[in-house]
Amino acid sequence: MADMRGPKKSELAIVDAVKDDLDRSDFETYLTDLADARTADEPTGDSFVASRLGAARIWKEPLGVVLIVPLITAITSSCCAVVKPPELIVACQNLLQDLVTRYLDSTAVRVVRGGVRETTKLLELPLNYIFFTGSASVDRHISAAAAKHLTPVALELGGQSAAITGQSADVDRAANSVAHVKFLNAGQICFTSAGYCESPKVVRSSASVQIPAV
Repeated sequence: MADMRGPKKSELAIVDAVKDDLDRSDFETYLTDLADARTADEPTGDSFVASRLGAARIWKEPLGVVLIVPLITAITSSCCAVVKPPELIVACQNLLQDLVTRYLDSTAVRVVRGGVRETTKLLELPLNYIFFTGSASVDRHISAAAAKHLTPVALELGGQSAAITGQSADVDRAANSVAHVKFLNAGQICFTSAGYCESPKVVRSSASVQIPAV
């Protein structure tokens, strides 16, 4: 179904597309998106000694047609898949469509591009599973559409994590840690800080190091 050498050949194109859309550093793209792909075809073995004595098995069955973001999970489970990337990441969705068309079976995997109108039409189809990553406001529309077909939905929504700096904290280290997490993946990560709480005793010293950290 797929030529797994394709993504490795296209690493530079992936890095460039993410750079265009998110202005993310090349190193971060390799670290967060491509590192796993480099070792995906290398078996790691079983490191838990006790499990080697057992004979447990996991029987996996495909769900059917899934509207899902983690594509590799879907196709390795023998599911057909429809990928709907956000319309704002133009370079990435163009590259994704090109790679899927080039390396995967078009009768099993499709990329749908567009905005609200296209997404609404897509959700009218009797899909077997939907995986959505995004905001709670958009989730309400997706969940309502899925409910009409009794389609199960997995949701990965943005959290409200807070960064807290106590009075005994190393303010330089804290500022660097907060800046790193806040700007990781251009801020598009589920555990990025949505708020910043500081002890009154470190506010003044912390403010002087936050801008250099950023």
